[in-house]
Amino acid sequence: MTEQIQKSITLLRTKFMGLHQNLVSAKEQIAALSLENEKLKSALNNVEESRTLLEADLEKAKLEVVAANKQVVNSSLVSQGRNNEQIDELVKEIENCIASLKK
Repeated sequence: MTEQIQKSITLLRTKFMGLHQNLVSAKEQIAALSLENEKLKSALNNVEESRTLLEADLEKAKLEVVAANKQVVNSSLVSQGRNNEQIDELVKEIENCIASLKK
């Protein structure tokens, strides 16, 4: 009977040691995963900050484009007004020249 008890104790000890080793491995794996999780969270925060900065830069660039477009439109209108005035002056000069030639 004692031999049977010894075998049972040995078997239980072996199972316990196996379970203990599994527990230690699981704890190590959890620690490694927790560390990796923290690194990923930090990287995500960095990406979010970069995204926010890029969005701000994009909005600024959009405003600059709108302002530049307005400036181009305004300068085009001024140029067209000047061109019309210059054309009118040239037409008057040509009419004067034609009138002079007819005399």
